Amino acid sequence: MLSGQKEQKPGLRLALAVAIILLGLGAAAAAAAGSLQARLVNKQPAGEPGPVSFYLGQVEVTRPDGTSKLLPYWSYLEPQVAGERVVFLPTRGLKLTRIFFYHPQSDKITSYRLPLDLDPFFGCPSFSPDGKKIAYYLVKERKVIVRSWPALKLLKESPPYPLRPTDVPPMPPVWTSPTRVEFDPLFFLPEQQITFELEN
Repeated sequence: MLSGQKEQKPGLRLALAVAIILLGLGAAAAAAAGSLQARLVNKQPAGEPGPVSFYLGQVEVTRPDGTSKLLPYWSYLEPQVAGERVVFLPTRGLKLTRIFFYHPQSDKITSYRLPLDLDPFFGCPSFSPDGKKIAYYLVKERKVIVRSWPALKLLKESPPYPLRPTDVPPMPPVWTSPTRVEFDPLFFLPEQQITFELEN
């Protein structure tokens, strides 16, 4: 739970959990046949089972030729396709550990540390479709930001906003194009939509 904040109502926790699940389902549904795809499979609850449980799943990649590979990594965040790579963030419970890129053509995985200012419990990062930008939440600073990848140059940041009391991570930012990203309105109090338009 965030320091100094009261426990969140179960209804909001459920909404946040459902939102993260729906984000993953939407991404899978949007994937075109014959394209690189990734999803979580073999899901199991991260803690005690219940209506607001987070589920950890194993990363599965489906290559454009239709062959699949099950990677030995687990996360509650759905993997993303970024260009010709798959990016995923393994977790221990709800704690992010590192950033991994899987390269299906070479069958290799590269690993990166988390950005130093990314909260491993509440940061919930998301990569742009081309893999050149990363967006996430700065919980202590009460801001949202976008950085270049992998240089981590700051590209955009919001002013501070009041945050809604919460003890679960927010929904990851949603990229509607390589230059447009939207942040979870339920993360803020009052609820509000924050959208960044960026340069290529």
